[in-house]
Amino acid sequence: MKKLLFLLISVLALTSCGTTRDTGDTYRPNEPLSLTAKLSAKIDGDGNNKSFGGTIRMRRDHVIQLSLTKFGIEGVRIIFTPDSLYVLDRLHKRYAANTYDSFTAMLPDARPLNFRNIQTFLWNDKHRNVEEVSTNLGQFLPLELRIERSRHKNIEGHKIPQLTHLDVNIFDKDYDLDLELSKLKINYNWNAKTTIPDNYEPFDAKVLQSLLTKALR
Repeated sequence: MKKLLFLLISVLALTSCGTTRDTGDTYRPNEPLSLTAKLSAKIDGDGNNKSFGGTIRMRRDHVIQLSLTKFGIEGVRIIFTPDSLYVLDRLHKRYAANTYDSFTAMLPDARPLNFRNIQTFLWNDKHRNVEEVSTNLGQFLPLELRIERSRHKNIEGHKIPQLTHLDVNIFDKDYDLDLELSKLKINYNWNAKTTIPDNYEPFDAKVLQSLLTKALR
C-alpha cells in the first residue's frame, strides 16, 4: 500500500464523454458540487500485482477524501484541503497533518504538491483523454508518465473519467496503475469537515519521513 500511496501522490503532483441517468442527489446550485464514488485501484509492476478498494469523496474547492481499503478494512485515509494534507493510519490510530510544502519536503527531491493540481487531475478540469509527461521527480529521479482516461461521466459539466490508466516509468521500473470509479454520483450526505479522532496520536516526523522514504524503494 505504501508503494501505491507514493505513486498516487507522485501522479497527482505531476498532473497539474458519456452520461448516465443515476447522478444521485438533486444538484444544489447554491452549494459546492459534492461527489462520491467507489474506488478500485490495481498496480502491476516490479514483479508484484496488487489491488485495493476504497472510496473517494470530493467537494469542489473544499476537500478531497481518499480512503484505501484491503479486504474491506480501511487502512489509510488521505485528506486534501486547500491548505493542508492529512494522512490517517486507521489501523494504528495515528495521523500526520502537514502543509503541502512541509509534506513534500520529507521526500527526496520531491516536486511541490498542491490542492489545485490534485483537484484538476481528479475532476479532469483540462478535459484531456490522453496526457504524457516526461520530467524529473527531483534532480536524480527521471519519470515518464502516460495517462489515458475513458468512460467519462458528465455531471453538471464536469466530464469525470471513471477509468484512468497510467503507464509509469520511475526508478528504471515500469508500473501499470488502473484507477476505476463506480457508483459515481452527486452526494451531499457526508461529512466534509476535517477532524482527527481524539484517540489518534500524531506521527513522529522522523517516523513519517522513514515510511515515505521506504515507499520509494
